[in-house]
Amino acid sequence: MLRRNADFRSVIELQVFLLKHLTLQTWTPACSIPATPLSSRRNSDAGLPGHVDHVGHVVLDDLGSFSDVQNTATIDQVSRAVMRTAGQVRWCSRDLDASVVVSDYSSAILNTENLPSSEVLDVTTRRKNVEALLDPKTESTGLKEGQCMQTKQSIDRIRGWFSKHPGVTPLAKILSRKIRFIGSVSGGEAWASLDRDIVMCSNAGEPGWVASDEAGEGKIMEFPHSVVEILWDGKQTPSFVTELMQSHFVCKLLEPDPECEFAHDRVCQVESVPGFSLDVHAIATLYKPKHMLSPFWVSSCDSVIRLLYCC
Repeated sequence: MLRRNADFRSVIELQVFLLKHLTLQTWTPACSIPATPLSSRRNSDAGLPGHVDHVGHVVLDDLGSFSDVQNTATIDQVSRAVMRTAGQVRWCSRDLDASVVVSDYSSAILNTENLPSSEVLDVTTRRKNVEALLDPKTESTGLKEGQCMQTKQSIDRIRGWFSKHPGVTPLAKILSRKIRFIGSVSGGEAWASLDRDIVMCSNAGEPGWVASDEAGEGKIMEFPHSVVEILWDGKQTPSFVTELMQSHFVCKLLEPDPECEFAHDRVCQVESVPGFSLDVHAIATLYKPKHMLSPFWVSSCDSVIRLLYCC
């Protein structure tokens, strides 16, 4: 985790390391407006102009059932889960479209041996139409206008899914600046992402809030660290991940350990937190559900640790 008031040497060092093994990946074409030296320093793109995207996603779930699952699930169970939440709305601020993804897999986290015969449903639609898509009671004609048959069918399936899950609503919005990396490994491909300047917002019910770049009128919290996530194909851990985990600036947080917060202050730049999720953190801290236990990593978020790594 990188503290807001810390310098960016740790982030730059990590980016250099990732670029030795992976290549930069862009969400959308690079912005045609060049950054000024002042804005570059303020936004801390760390020498990667055109590859830093302003992105957002909204967590879709039922607050009650979400709390029940998170209270009981082990790190091993959530690490094998296809999805941690019922769904997400994802977008990049440069784009007019957003992606909506839902599934029943999150409800089966506690029973991974008998996963439901379900699929991940997804569709891309105009950001201005997302709220209508999430509400199956609204007229769907405008959603389908100008769309191909496959997209129309996807819209119908997702609206049907929400009809069967009336408790699933937009709970929290997470805005950040994201850099993506991709590369080949022995088992296929590996992906890494680095999120910075993370802001979390609760849903106050404002029209147009979902899939907008604005935080809105709900509760707003700044997440004081950067988040690095690495994923890969296959069961074998890529060599560069092993190298990263054995490097001088990585330590592990497997359970709450007050000594780790200070004992590694001089050398620990990256904190490995298995099971970490921005979505879970957002819901836990923004809503503080009465029957949901606080994730074990929350107590470390105000510590001296610089970066957060999860895989």
